Amino acid sequence: MEVLLFIIGIMVFLYHVGGEENENRQQPNWLPKSPTGLYDQNNNPVPEFSSSTKFENMTLDNGNKVDVINFNIKGFVGNPQNRAVKLVSCGLVDITDSNNPSYVISLDQQSSLQGLFCTYQTIESTDTTFFPEFLCLYVMPIDLLKFPYKGKNRKIECSYFVVDDSFDFTSYSTLASNPLHFSSSQFYIDVDDLGWKEKIQNADKIAELSIDLCISMAASDGSLDQSELDIIKKWTKDSFAHLEQDENQKNNKNLQYYSNYIKESYLKTKSNANTYTLDLNQFLKLSDNADRVSLIELLLKVIGADGVFSKEEDSMLNEIVKKLDVNQDTFMELKNRALLSIDKLETSESSNEQLFGITEMMSNEEKCRTLREQYTKWNAQASSADINKREKAVKMISLIVDLRVKYKCQ
Repeated sequence: MEVLLFIIGIMVFLYHVGGEENENRQQPNWLPKSPTGLYDQNNNPVPEFSSSTKFENMTLDNGNKVDVINFNIKGFVGNPQNRAVKLVSCGLVDITDSNNPSYVISLDQQSSLQGLFCTYQTIESTDTTFFPEFLCLYVMPIDLLKFPYKGKNRKIECSYFVVDDSFDFTSYSTLASNPLHFSSSQFYIDVDDLGWKEKIQNADKIAELSIDLCISMAASDGSLDQSELDIIKKWTKDSFAHLEQDENQKNNKNLQYYSNYIKESYLKTKSNANTYTLDLNQFLKLSDNADRVSLIELLLKVIGADGVFSKEEDSMLNEIVKKLDVNQDTFMELKNRALLSIDKLETSESSNEQLFGITEMMSNEEKCRTLREQYTKWNAQASSADINKREKAVKMISLIVDLRVKYKCQ
């Protein structure tokens, strides 16, 4: 919210700011040459339109820090028609590989043009208007951008345009067709998250690895039930349900491919040739947090398909979650939701801790706090109108109470 207020402040500031103006005087012989043919009041040459795009870590009023990109312009923005202009920053592009430029996607609809980053401000202008110093047009939080590739020192370029206020642009190509002034500038940034292009490239392999891991989970209790396989089949079918009607042929090919892949993975697991650890490491390399959360949701559905949550499944699930480094609170929320629909919980003194997210690395205080949070969540289900949920809540509360006694929680 504070970032948005800061952005709004910049916008309001710019709304009230105008460039300087100067008469287009005859150039005296003793003055240095001006690239625009204009001079300011101190006889300094007016610079051409230029830009600066910077990645910065901004400190908010409350002391919190946020990564942002600052978009700045400077120099001559004059309009020969002597009327208002739009100052536009548009089209962030990853040009690290000059042979494969790729656009950065904006997740903010207020600063987007057909999915690309794009924003503008309107100012009054004449044929001599210019900005002697850099002016900030916009501040964009990094979290609202999706880069195409992950990696260190990615080189990103942004384009800047000055166009007549009457010019309505609906795409980057129309904007770039005939600007009054143009500039571009670059900056470097470390991109930690998987890029959107990598997501597309990895999608098929992510699906295959998800199937392998789910079948490994289904077999962890010593059996592979048809109900568990049906969950995996339904997931693959739903994965292609969004395709357009004219893509049905491709859809059917995908479904047939994954149907055969499920059979192959099933046979591989039955023959004890399953490569669970290798699959998990590869999934970790190719996935982002959204993929990992989706995998956990699918694994929980597979676990619950036969109505039994075994100790072996719980142990394997916790091992996967630890490896994937998914937020523990997110995991427990998904797990508790899934447990409500599972008929039988296999518990033991050694497995009860992991059922509630208790680990050996936790201090006694952390264990008690986690148990207190779990008690609150399950106690809310104890008065549910659904008798199955009530009974499940009572059992879970009983297990929590036993653990609180074990750890001498107050």
